[in-house]
Amino acid sequence: MKPFSRLLAGLAMFASVAGCAGETVLGDPATEAGLPESPIARCINISNALEAPAEGEWGYTVQTRHLAAIAAAGFDTVRLPVNWSDHTGPGPEYRIDPVRLQRVDEVVEAALAAGLQVIVDVHHFHAFSEDPAKYRPELVAIWHQLSEHFQAAPEGVILELLNEPHTEIGIGDIEAVNAELLAIVRETNPDRWVVLGSTGWGGLEEWAETDWPDDPRILTTFHYYEPWEFTHEGAEWLEEPPEFSQSWGARANHAAAVVKHFEQAHARALASGHPVLLGEFGVYRDLPAGERAAWTRTVREQAETAGFGWCYWGFGTAFRAYDLEAEAWLPEMTEALGVTP
Repeated sequence: MKPFSRLLAGLAMFASVAGCAGETVLGDPATEAGLPESPIARCINISNALEAPAEGEWGYTVQTRHLAAIAAAGFDTVRLPVNWSDHTGPGPEYRIDPVRLQRVDEVVEAALAAGLQVIVDVHHFHAFSEDPAKYRPELVAIWHQLSEHFQAAPEGVILELLNEPHTEIGIGDIEAVNAELLAIVRETNPDRWVVLGSTGWGGLEEWAETDWPDDPRILTTFHYYEPWEFTHEGAEWLEEPPEFSQSWGARANHAAAVVKHFEQAHARALASGHPVLLGEFGVYRDLPAGERAAWTRTVREQAETAGFGWCYWGFGTAFRAYDLEAEAWLPEMTEALGVTP
């Protein structure tokens, strides 16, 4: 596997554009809220692209012009979910397909060139969550390879260890996995920012109960889709899509629940002493635009009040903020996210 040397030539350029992008950040919300400074303020997920078994199968192939549009709107970071486990060879090496790795490199380079930071994660490794003993060697092998590959990348490349572990992964299990994988990353990337999450599909409750490694360059992360019955109402990929029997925001307790959740999350973040990334939040595209926007604005504002960086799910598909057919941002969503196309 070739090291990530092609990006070295762009390091000086990235430092310059990242400084310009930083001018759009919300005045260090983390430090204002009593948390350590975070490298991420406003982020959007490049969803349904490279986390699909093959890019394009789920409705989107990453386009350089879209990365430029994301940067121009005021985002400082993109999260790039990547399915690696469907692109590895047999054990014990579990070598990553060089074609997949090259494509990820292309997207990362394009994002950095646009002035964006990039979170690269391990996404949709469901087999590990369902049988961790069997698939742990593969997860470890993936991170040995990714750590070596990205060791020469600019600091704007951020690594996320594992997206939404679940099923057979308890809190003690994920604490052990986080410690093991972080140690692997630190062998070659001693100062790189690394994102760590908890189990329960990355939920807030499990995140609040998790202990984190003693490391000054980690962000902890949780995902927020509450109430699930609203954010996923009618989602066509679910066997039994939920139904929400009322308009979100019609009752005062709708927003009050979000406020309470983020107040609790802020208290937990203060106790843990690490910056926090709200790694995913979003509403299914077919819900009324006004309700989608109201929920999104409420969650985004509460994340900022708590001092958390945030990363909306997602760019242009099922939970879209951008209309791929019209090649334009949805104005109600950019307003809700506080960005300006």
